[in-house]
Amino acid sequence: MMVLDHLAEALERAGHPAEAVRARRAALDAARRTGRPVRWPFLRLAVTLRAAGRADEAVDVLDEAAAVFADSGDPKGQAAELTARRGAR
Repeated sequence: MMVLDHLAEALERAGHPAEAVRARRAALDAARRTGRPVRWPFLRLAVTLRAAGRADEAVDVLDEAAAVFADSGDPKGQAAELTARRGAR
């Protein structure tokens, strides 16, 4: 997971948003396979999607995170922020 996360960061810095999104999705898939829910892959994928101009997909990822982590308001708060920003464009 962490290697994929570092790869995504490098791809973002190098100006390759589509590849960064693929690396973040792979990190999230790896996290899912562990059977232990981890919040950060969802949030980082959402941020990367937003940076790539794909806010609708980012909101979908955060909605999924909110379902997985129903005890926490963080993913929903992120989703609300992204939705507000999308409407402000």
